[in-house]
Amino acid sequence: MKYCFFLLIAAVVVSGCSEHEKQFHRPRDPWAFRSVLDKQPRMLTLALDTSCYAAYDLANCKLVKVWKGGVTLEGAAYTDKKNVQPESWGTPYATDIQNKWTVTLNDKPDSFTIVNKGYRFENNQVVLHHAIILSSQD
Repeated sequence: MKYCFFLLIAAVVVSGCSEHEKQFHRPRDPWAFRSVLDKQPRMLTLALDTSCYAAYDLANCKLVKVWKGGVTLEGAAYTDKKNVQPESWGTPYATDIQNKWTVTLNDKPDSFTIVNKGYRFENNQVVLHHAIILSSQD
């Protein structure tokens, strides 16, 4: 009896120590893809929900558009049609989003360059990588 009780306690402790990864439901597959979107190259399109999308400009490291609708997946990679590219459709929540990166160095604004270093998928999420090159080259 003592042996069974010990095994029960050990099982509860071990099961409580394991980390549970949060599972993210993705509305479509692929839910994140890089393409030309609305005639803008190097866009990362994210399906946030079945009808909510976001477009991130990888070349300039900024969010460009968030909209309710979808994406027509046209073009050689999707439908073998030449001279067409994916386009967004629907109602925009936000376009031409004015989100500027700023850097302050020694309490003064610093001119800098931001560089896209790619992205990766981790735990069914997108992680963006950027490098900020300061005017002092640090």
